[in-house]
Amino acid sequence: GIRMQRLADASGVCTAAYAANTSLCSGTGGGVSSKCVAYSAQYSEAYKKEHGMGWSPSCELDPEYHDGHGRCKEFAWTRMVEVGQNCVKSTKWVQVPCGSGPDPTALAKIPTTGPCKGVITDDHIDPASKTKMYNFFNSAKTPNPPCFVPVQDSVVCLYNQKTTDIFFDQLSSYGPRGFSDMLCVVGMVALVLYFVTSSDSGSFVVDIISANGHPDPPIPQRIFWSLTEGATACALLAAGRNMPSSDGSLKALQSASMVSGLPYTFILFWCAQSLVILCREEAGVISKDRKQFRAFIMTFARWRSVLLAFVAPGVGI
Repeated sequence: GIRMQRLADASGVCTAAYAANTSLCSGTGGGVSSKCVAYSAQYSEAYKKEHGMGWSPSCELDPEYHDGHGRCKEFAWTRMVEVGQNCVKSTKWVQVPCGSGPDPTALAKIPTTGPCKGVITDDHIDPASKTKMYNFFNSAKTPNPPCFVPVQDSVVCLYNQKTTDIFFDQLSSYGPRGFSDMLCVVGMVALVLYFVTSSDSGSFVVDIISANGHPDPPIPQRIFWSLTEGATACALLAAGRNMPSSDGSLKALQSASMVSGLPYTFILFWCAQSLVILCREEAGVISKDRKQFRAFIMTFARWRSVLLAFVAPGVGI
C-alpha cells in the first residue's frame, strides 16, 4: 500500500485525484463514481502526456518487462577493445539511452595509436554504416526515443479510498486483468474463511464458559450459541442499513463489539493480578496459606479501596 501511494504521488495521479474533476474520467454512459479520479486507468494516454502523469527515466524502458515499466532496455554492444598488446572483439551490455542522453557507444574518431590502430576504421564509427561498431544511438539516422513514459493503468491513489477499496485495488496492481481478478477472488475467499473461523471460535469459547468450563459441551448448546451470535450480528447489520452512510451497518457492528468488550477489560485486570500471585506462590515468595485479602471486596466501609481495586486489583484491597 505504501509503495502504491508513493507511485501515485510521484506520477501525478494523486494530484489529479485531489482536483476531483470527474469529467476527465474516460467512462461513458451511466453515472460516474466520484472515486474514478483516483484510478490512472481512467485517464487517456494523451492526457497523461499533456499533464506529465508518468515517469522520465534516464534510459529507454524494456517493453518486454512489465509492459514497459521498471527496467531499462539493454543493448549488446560488440566492439574492439585493447587487451594488453592486442585488439580483440568484446561484447558488453549497455543501457539504451533516451531523449538527449549520452550515447554509451560513442567514439568520436578512430584511434591513431595503440593496438587498435588500423583495426578500427571509419566505417566502424560511421552511424550510417552497416558495419558500425560505435555510435549506435543519438544520431540523425537513429534518434533517441523520448524519455517520458505514461503511468501504468494499475496505479491507484489510495489516500481517499475506503478500506475495502484499498485492499482490492492493491491486489489489482499485482498483474494484468485476469490474474488480478483471480487474486481478488482468492482474497475474498480468505476473508470469508477468516471471519467464519473467528466466529466459530468465539461461539465455542462462549459455549465452554456457559457449560461451566466443560471442554466438550453438548452439541445443541453449541448450535444455540452459534445461532445467537450470528443473529446478533445480522440484527446489528440490519439496524444500520437506514443510516446515511453506506457502511453504517459495519460501524454499528464495530461499535457494539467495542462496547460489549469493555467490561472484559477489567476482568483481564483481575486475571493478570491472579497470574502474578500464582507465579509468586510457585516461586515461594509468598505463602500459599497466607490471608488472601486484607478486606472483603464488598466492604462498603472502605469504598475508596473497592473503587481502586476495580481498576487496579491487589492494590486497594
